[in-house]
Amino acid sequence: MKRLLGFMVIILLSTTAQAELRFEALGGTCQYTKVGNYIWYNDAYAHRLDMASRCGFFGISSISPVTRTLGHGWRLGYADLGTASTDAIFPMHDSEQPLHPSGKDCDPITLHGCLGRGIGAQTAKGFSLGYVAELDFDGSIFGLEAGAFVYEGRWQVKVTSESAAFPPMNFDWRGYQATPYAGLTFRYGYLMAMARVYGRIRAAEHGCGGCSGVANGPGTQVLLGLSVPF
Repeated sequence: MKRLLGFMVIILLSTTAQAELRFEALGGTCQYTKVGNYIWYNDAYAHRLDMASRCGFFGISSISPVTRTLGHGWRLGYADLGTASTDAIFPMHDSEQPLHPSGKDCDPITLHGCLGRGIGAQTAKGFSLGYVAELDFDGSIFGLEAGAFVYEGRWQVKVTSESAAFPPMNFDWRGYQATPYAGLTFRYGYLMAMARVYGRIRAAEHGCGGCSGVANGPGTQVLLGLSVPF
């Protein structure tokens, strides 16, 4: 955490008095990476994993001129990576995940041989701060950026079973995470496009002993919007 704070301070001090401040608002699509078979879904059973979603970014950037065509500075913003949703059937006992029970021999007491259904949603929302370098080609401005994303990953799921001994249960796990990101930007006039890759997007509650959501891995973000100087 100390290294992250130091990195952020360096970025914020990288701007000169000649910097141009811009407000940015963009929307588009994000893609989560699924955690893997046998964790909240099982390929042997009916399941729906919608790992793509609508998402957005709101922020400000500060770019200082280095030469006539080159500039650098920072970008600070709030990123919402949208919602990954799931609806899956799976064995109630983790030990039986690779055995693929049919559910016909369900033990209502131990839940061995039973199948359950989980309907869940995972989100990632937080703040990013990164270094930006831009190159101006006759008004078409191409940029590179890299920084850190501090976000809250949240996983909400309702699990039901065919056994009356297992009442419906709701889980809501959340925790703050930090991950690096890298991206490309393009600006022309007020129009702006952004594409980012985040290192690891997950929902894991700290101290929960492995509690995790259905997404765990790189996340991508492709956005289009406005960049307006102020």
